[in-house]
Amino acid sequence: MLLSKTSYGQHKTFESKELRQAASLLSKENPYAEVLYHFTEDYLNQLLVLGEKERNWKMEADDVRIEEGGLEKLRLVSGQTALAMSAKDNRYTVELTNGKIVLIRLSCPMSYQLITRKKLKELEAEYLTELAAFRVPASKASPEVDKRDLQKIAPQLYLQRGTDYFLESINNNLYYVEEKGTPALAYDPAI
Repeated sequence: MLLSKTSYGQHKTFESKELRQAASLLSKENPYAEVLYHFTEDYLNQLLVLGEKERNWKMEADDVRIEEGGLEKLRLVSGQTALAMSAKDNRYTVELTNGKIVLIRLSCPMSYQLITRKKLKELEAEYLTELAAFRVPASKASPEVDKRDLQKIAPQLYLQRGTDYFLESINNNLYYVEEKGTPALAYDPAI
């Protein structure tokens, strides 16, 4: 359902309950789906109220692109409209289609700051607050590992390679120390 509200005689807003539900379902496979859809809906609403010159300036400043379709096709969104999201080359793409007809394909940089519409200082403060509040559950604190699966990197220190995220230095590697001949996860549950 597309709700097209007219306020002050000219401005229309774009909202779709069905597409929000679709984004919620997609979030089970893609954790970013809900946040990205909310950003897309809000961003399209911002564009709808701007003139063409301001719209182009805003999109250029944010590095947001309408790759196919356009804002004028948003009125064609219905309960049958499909939502697709993808991530490639450090960009997210959101696509709304009716069958084979692309209503709009919008891409934006993979910028958490842009997508959440928060300032970097605010995001850093939230991160530090959440990090300080995080506690490792006791049941997950000491996974059993085979010492043969670990790489010795220093006396009494071992590495279990994880997955890299865009850069090799950003990863989920696990480090173990040897306690009484058995590898134990190197962490402090009191922190």
